[in-house]
Amino acid sequence: MVHLIFAGLAMAMTVQASEQSAVTFTKDVLPILQKNCQSCHRPGQIAPMSLVTYKDARPPVEWPADGWAIRPEVVVELPPHDVPAKGILEWELIALPSPFKSDTWVTSMEILPGDPSVVHHICFSFEKHLPATVYNRYEWVQVPRDETGNPTPGNSGFGELPGMTIATRDVGSTEVKLRPGKPSLRQNLDFCYLPGNTYDDYRAWNAGKLVPAGSDIIVSLHYTANGSDVVDRSKIGFTVAKTPPPKKFVVQGAGEDAPVIAPTAASERAVFASTYNPSFAIPPNTDSYVAPPMDITFLKDVEIVRLRPHAHVRGKSAQYRITYPDGREEIVLDVPHYDFNWQLSYGTTLKVPKGSRMRFGFTYDNSPNNKFNPDPNRWVYQGFQSWEEMMAPNLGFLLDRDADVGGLMSVAN
Repeated sequence: MVHLIFAGLAMAMTVQASEQSAVTFTKDVLPILQKNCQSCHRPGQIAPMSLVTYKDARPPVEWPADGWAIRPEVVVELPPHDVPAKGILEWELIALPSPFKSDTWVTSMEILPGDPSVVHHICFSFEKHLPATVYNRYEWVQVPRDETGNPTPGNSGFGELPGMTIATRDVGSTEVKLRPGKPSLRQNLDFCYLPGNTYDDYRAWNAGKLVPAGSDIIVSLHYTANGSDVVDRSKIGFTVAKTPPPKKFVVQGAGEDAPVIAPTAASERAVFASTYNPSFAIPPNTDSYVAPPMDITFLKDVEIVRLRPHAHVRGKSAQYRITYPDGREEIVLDVPHYDFNWQLSYGTTLKVPKGSRMRFGFTYDNSPNNKFNPDPNRWVYQGFQSWEEMMAPNLGFLLDRDADVGGLMSVAN
């Protein structure tokens, strides 16, 4: 709520400032608060703080000088990454040793991007160390693309198809080596930095995530060139529990490495929580393309505590609808105005019985009316790049500390 209020104020003040130089609280900001906020945000009402006066409404504290929100106890610095001024950068993976030398319960995670102007996303997960894992080596799928950036015919923007080419580059080197085969690094999705979503804090649920001793951190990096050569120096921060919490937070994850998802043909096509569907194709100049939905069946009783819809710049709206075993239907989240530049996580407490089905869907705007649309005249398919598209529900579950996370759900499309 606070984020939405101050984001709205910032936008309103920016627009006013462009039209006239003198912006005042009384003339420009107070009317917005009176119209939208003060019915609840005033003394004696339900909202947690008053927004009646300037003193009430101004930011109550200075943002920490180092930029962290969670005040981490442990920080991992990612290797400096050169981002060129131009060109297409594919989604890279890199393995780093975990800083935790004994079994550790992590209670919050945050990614601090070095240069947000080029960071499309950074995701990571803790994974069991494999003997063949090489640290400090970037690895990516070399997607065959034409001069417009689209995959060539017969190829996917996700790249995960038979006959793929894998590229690798060691940290500090410019030499790229190519080989046929499959990626050697795989990851779940413990946490992602996205615009509007910088940290996860499980302490509100009295929960955490267990990181076994000797784990690796598998990080996925996706940069978008902005016209200038940039060196990104991003960091990952953690807080840890002194004693094991009673609950654990578990993300949906994706594909063959996500124990939450029962193995099916569809789950094998799931790429980083976005189900790949070859029929996904947005026509040019279409303002309301309805994508093939993702259908989820819950194989156990579950408690969902977070929903975070994800698409790229043509994402328009998202909806989560549950059909319960007794036939009752419920829309549990409707996002009519999805914004790639402000991707929110929606907290909830949703107890869903075994046998319930969730249908997750996205609508896309590939028309000139979408101000973020780079080219309304092209067909759009699924892929990692921001001009391609994704459709990911990103569910977060709360379980008892010792509960089995395997096979909570199955995926079909």
